[in-house]
Amino acid sequence: MFIPQKNCSNCGNIPLFDPDQSSTFNPSPGNRKYFGYGTGVDSTPLPEGGEGVSGVYVTDRVGVAGLSIPDQQFLVADSFDEFFRDKPFQGVMGIGVVNVTELPSKKPWYWALYNSGQLQSPAISFYYPPGQKDGAEMTLGGVNPSRYKGEMKYFDLVQGGMFGARQSAVYINGEPFVTGSNSIVTFDTGTPYFMTSDSVVADIYSRISPNITKLDREAWGAPCSLVDSIVADFTFTYGSPNGNNINVTMPRSAFNLGPYKGSTTTCQTVFSSGELGSNGDDPGYLIGAPLLKEYYTVWDGLN
Repeated sequence: MFIPQKNCSNCGNIPLFDPDQSSTFNPSPGNRKYFGYGTGVDSTPLPEGGEGVSGVYVTDRVGVAGLSIPDQQFLVADSFDEFFRDKPFQGVMGIGVVNVTELPSKKPWYWALYNSGQLQSPAISFYYPPGQKDGAEMTLGGVNPSRYKGEMKYFDLVQGGMFGARQSAVYINGEPFVTGSNSIVTFDTGTPYFMTSDSVVADIYSRISPNITKLDREAWGAPCSLVDSIVADFTFTYGSPNGNNINVTMPRSAFNLGPYKGSTTTCQTVFSSGELGSNGDDPGYLIGAPLLKEYYTVWDGLN
């Protein structure tokens, strides 16, 4: 978790945290830290090497919706790279699997909250209203049954410190895509596109249309006048081949990410190129909001 503090000189025109206004603020432990990001808050690719924020670890009471931890460590940022400036939020609170953190205390807020007995379940759930930009909902410590129909389906995570799973199959417009089989996928609700290796992305788009070309070192796209006529849907199979697995589909409506870097004639498509650090023959996949927003999702980083 990080928020910008009042001495930040390049955080943009956003509210800044003033430690002097908090009676519970503690400047310890005071360690400096830089958080680097490989993907941004929109579909615009970051410069090579990524961007990030830097600051110091401090301690204060942190609460959300009446749930609070009195002595929580977090980062107060004194420097933002360009991709975080002037955004409609002031910071980030990541929620990951249990025991995975870079905090000196080794106690991230969500798991401290769960261990304190304030939550009935370790699960966290997300709801996105279909076709709307506003009105999303996060449920801490369980699910909201009014937001979905039918029985919830679960599959196992892989070991490795992220919300990741085995991807046993991919279908493009209903046709099997062999290169996408037997890969490890990482899920991230904050990434507004999909990512895998450059060669795999090129193979994916070669099966859809020759009008989709590479726009920069990451992004791909097509003329806006054509893109809606060549959109594709993707179906992914997640989970253990011998255990729980499910099929989920990104609809055609999510294929077009909109104008590329403000262009009025070129539109960006859903898969971007990026090396995700996987080993051997597995290129790895990063799957973001174009799929996840289509479903009510439940994340259990403990069980």
